[in-house]
Amino acid sequence: MVDREILVTLKKYFDEGASEAKIEYLPPVLEYFKQIALESDEVKEELEGQSWRCQVVESASGIKYWLTNEGGKIEYGEGSIDNPSFIFTGPLSVLAAIIFQEKDGPSAYMAGELTIEGNIADGLAFNEVIAAALDIFQDLTEDM
Repeated sequence: MVDREILVTLKKYFDEGASEAKIEYLPPVLEYFKQIALESDEVKEELEGQSWRCQVVESASGIKYWLTNEGGKIEYGEGSIDNPSFIFTGPLSVLAAIIFQEKDGPSAYMAGELTIEGNIADGLAFNEVIAAALDIFQDLTEDM
């Protein structure tokens, strides 16, 4: 089961909305992705057969986080990662809007609000993982 404290924290963030997001909100989001990847058959299915190394860069501050998927196991951390498969770069407002499901990642990319360098197919697959994980989050926190 996903740690209830993570769910409560993220629910608070989601209730505040993407416009109130802070870069410090990203680690609990990444921890949720790590935990849900172990728990949810739907997310496991999305991760199946994929192997990627994602770098996320908040463009205004240059703060970086990384996220990897190796065999369906998610790991993450702050800072740079060697040899990323793809790099997402954008302002916190856009990154938060995608995480908060107020904006679609591919649409933000097409509108020039977000850049993706590297393997775009892996980036699109990652977007599907985000969508599946956040749909489950909505179900898990519906009664909170």
